[in-house]
Order: sequence, then structure tokens, then C-alpha cells
Amino acid sequence: MAGLGLGTNALFRLFTSTLAGVLFVCPAFAASPGKSPARGKAFYTERCIFCHGEDGRGWSLQNRMVRPPVPVPDLTVSEFMSRFSNRELFKVIKYGGTRKGKSRFMPPAGRWLSDEDIQDVITYVRSLERSSSDGKSGKK
Repeated sequence: MAGLGLGTNALFRLFTSTLAGVLFVCPAFAASPGKSPARGKAFYTERCIFCHGEDGRGWSLQNRMVRPPVPVPDLTVSEFMSRFSNRELFKVIKYGGTRKGKSRFMPPAGRWLSDEDIQDVITYVRSLERSSSDGKSGKK
């Protein structure tokens, strides 16, 4: 780094300040993998939101995206989501919809997400559940 005129101390300060910035600005990625709804939300927002919607209720006009070619389930309905174990959700997310007899339009996210990342997505999606009787978000 001599061409940049940076000494060892300057490089160390640059590295530590960059690392601190990443950890404090992106707390979702600093959390423990496999148990973090914040990390799960970050991955969900990046990949799942287009079909499943920002709030998990599925596609809507507000998404400003082309309507998916198949109906998308409402992930916030506890009565629907309770039919699936975390293991089943894991398989659908990792291997795609056809793996569990679901739509071929659900891509296999295991191509770009680690197992821990998928667990985070499941944790986040479970946090969206609400009972149809109380209408509240979050599974109790």
C-alpha cells in the first residue's frame, strides 16, 4: 500500500473503522446465524419479497411487480403456516417448490443461501404469523 501513502497504523485504523461500520450499520448480519429474524428479513427482502410481498401476504399491486403466474400463499396466516414444520419449510426454501409438491415457480434458494441463512428466513417468516381471530402480527 506504499503507493497510496498509507502506513501500517493508517491501514489498521482503516480496517478497524470499516469493520466497526459494517457491524454497527448492518446489525442484521452481525447477529447469530440461524436464529435472527433481522438477518432473515434482510434475505427475505432481497429474494422473497417479489412474490410473497413485503408483509408476507403475497403479491399485490403495491409490489409494482408482474403478478406471479401462480397463487402465492399468505405467510401471515397462522392456521395455514401451522400445517408446515420448520423442517418442511426448510426443504421448500432450500430445494424449491417442486421438491415438496409445490409450485415450480418457487426457486431453490439453497443455491444462494446457506443452511443458517435459510433458518434465519424461517425465523423471520414465523414472526409474520398472526391468528385470524386476533388479527395481530407475530405468532404467540
